[in-house]
Amino acid sequence: MNPVASDGLRARPGRIWTVEKLTYLQNYASAFTTAMRGKWERLVYIDLLAGPGRYIDLERNKEFDGSPLIALNIRPAFDHCFFGDKDRRNIDILKKRIAASHRARVSLEVGDCNVLVDKVVKQLSQKTLGLAFVDPEGFEVDFRTLRVLAKRRIDVLY
Repeated sequence: MNPVASDGLRARPGRIWTVEKLTYLQNYASAFTTAMRGKWERLVYIDLLAGPGRYIDLERNKEFDGSPLIALNIRPAFDHCFFGDKDRRNIDILKKRIAASHRARVSLEVGDCNVLVDKVVKQLSQKTLGLAFVDPEGFEVDFRTLRVLAKRRIDVLY
C-alpha cells in the first residue's frame, strides 16, 4: 500500500532511517556542488530509482521530500538532473511535483535502471562531473550498472 501525500498524489512509505539517509544525501550533494562549481563544465545528478518524489513516515505521520526533490533544491544547483523509474506512475507523479522553474534542467525516463544507465551516461561529456544516488528497495541494481557509472567521473552514493 502506498500512502497519499498532502498534494493528493502517491508517496512512498518511509521511516526515521529514511529521513537520516536523505539528510546525508542533501549534505553531500550540497558540498559536492559547492566544491565543484566552476571546476567542471557541468554538474549532473542521476537517480534512476527516483520514485514519486515524496515520502510519508507513517509512524510519525510526517511527510518529506524524496531524493529527486532534494536534488532539485540543492544550492548551488545541479546543471541537469536525470530521473528514472521502472514504474510509469512514479514518473508521472514526479513530473507533477517538479516545479516549472526546474523543468528545463530535468530529464525523466521510464525504464529499468540497468538499461537507463547506458542512455544517461552516453549523454555526459568528459567535462561533466556527476553524482549518482543509487537507493534500491531490493535487488534491482545489477553490478554492471555500478560498473557503467564507475567508468565515468561520477560519485556514487549507494
